[in-house]
Amino acid sequence: MHGHEVGGFAVILAALAGLESFDKGDSRMYIDMALAGLSPERLRRFQEDLMRAHPIPMAPFPTPRADALIDAIGQWQAAVALQRALLRVLGRRGVALEPEQLEVILECRSHDRLESWIDRAATASMAVEVFGD
Repeated sequence: MHGHEVGGFAVILAALAGLESFDKGDSRMYIDMALAGLSPERLRRFQEDLMRAHPIPMAPFPTPRADALIDAIGQWQAAVALQRALLRVLGRRGVALEPEQLEVILECRSHDRLESWIDRAATASMAVEVFGD
């Protein structure tokens, strides 16, 4: 209810923080209600910030927004793992990156693209061999 008001995001964050003491099923329902009050942009930014927080408890009933958030967290975490793997392989191979290339890696959320870059990085001696199509 407060998600679109000035200062409303802080209200939602405070409410979500207080859910740790609730029953897991109830807290999931309240998470879904709180997320319903956020604009799509605010929800996306909140999802990214939430990646560092505790996992959302599971419940036996459907809660579409919470389920979507859980899925988004999993997708984001997998992309970050692939980014780290790519950077590790490039580092081990001694492949130097331009700042723009590093930014491209860190902005990429496509698992297929990141996996393709990892495969190329395994034998690359220059960054152009990884990113060139």
